[in-house]
Amino acid sequence: VDLESIKNEAEFFTVDITLTDITATIGFFVSFDMDSILKIPVGSILHSKNTFPCILSILSELFLSNFNIQSESIGEPEITGFISTEIETAIKAATSAMHASYEKNMIEALPGISNLHIRKVL
Repeated sequence: VDLESIKNEAEFFTVDITLTDITATIGFFVSFDMDSILKIPVGSILHSKNTFPCILSILSELFLSNFNIQSESIGEPEITGFISTEIETAIKAATSAMHASYEKNMIEALPGISNLHIRKVL
């Protein structure tokens, strides 16, 4: 591969990872304003078209407090889209070797990664 000819080219690629037998635990922290609750007319809650707006009107705070994902297995990453087939082949070989060596560790780390990092993005 002539690295000099491709050093200024941007590479856009996709990484697909398959998780199987997923278990997700999702927790929310919800806080309601008691003064607002007491001011809601009972009829507003009983009409189904007004239920969601009524709940939103008394909501003081809402955030994702827990986002824990567990999986029985993590598939080998599928990487596509490289300009150079040589680079794509080398990357695929490296990720395949890493997957074979570290799949168990990745499965064990997934709950922590999902709760500490992915939850913040959501």
